[in-house]
Amino acid sequence: MLPDYAMIEPTTVCNLKCISCFRDEMIEDEQISVGSFSISDLEKIHKQLPELKHIRFHGMGELFILKNHVKIIEKLRELYPNAWIELVTNGQYKKTDAQKIATLVDRITFSMSGADKKSYEEHHVGGNWERFIENITEFVQFKERISLEVNYVCMVSNSKNLLPALNVCKQLGVETLRINLYQDWSGKDNLSMSVADENIIDIKDLIHQGNLIGVEVHLMGNPDFKASECQWMDKRILISYNGEVLPCCMRPDHKLNLGNIFDEDIDSIWTSNKIETLRNARVNNELDFCENCPYVENVNILKECL
Repeated sequence: MLPDYAMIEPTTVCNLKCISCFRDEMIEDEQISVGSFSISDLEKIHKQLPELKHIRFHGMGELFILKNHVKIIEKLRELYPNAWIELVTNGQYKKTDAQKIATLVDRITFSMSGADKKSYEEHHVGGNWERFIENITEFVQFKERISLEVNYVCMVSNSKNLLPALNVCKQLGVETLRINLYQDWSGKDNLSMSVADENIIDIKDLIHQGNLIGVEVHLMGNPDFKASECQWMDKRILISYNGEVLPCCMRPDHKLNLGNIFDEDIDSIWTSNKIETLRNARVNNELDFCENCPYVENVNILKECL
């Protein structure tokens, strides 16, 4: 059975150098390349996967800096009129049509790993706090049409700023604070900035504080997560900007390419011996790139937080 959830990467072009992101290192190591897909590429994906119910339109780049990003989003909604569509942005674009986009998608997630100008610009290198506030505020006026959330990558350097970040969400009028523990997508197991020991966050108290001011708090991850139960390569599919089908959102490495949806039939890719071998290895806890999966690595931290 083909998946009904897809993470589709429109671009790997980006305008920031966030300290929690491994994009530059992965480009240098030739794990990913730099480029963007076209509207015709999106049509190719739809032809192969017309029944998608949930689309996370996001990858290693920044969609909103593409000149034709509104047209791409319009085409995505046209092709998938009934799908749940969510976008992710760093909020550092110069211009967009917020009113139009608010009618086209179900959720936009803004990346914000700092709670004021100093901490924000330290973590989002090249970013501007005032521009971020201006851009997210433009969407807030349409929040009756669209769900808005802030994604906060939590690491040693900013784990003490979660309560101020919660208050920023309240001030802006954003209804959800999504907390992601620091993750290494490169597969190098570089966890030097991970939250641990004295940096452990009290998520229960933060949820309580959020309830008091009307902001939902979600800590992403499952403290009982097992790689053998992962849904990627079964119910979920990751498609890169150049059509490569990759194992999962935590391993967007083209060297792990399972096939190309622009050139090959998705049924053939999804039932190939290559992917079936990987599925079996994962179930039996024998898959190399699952051993240091961030979701596995963060299990103990999640247990402490919760």
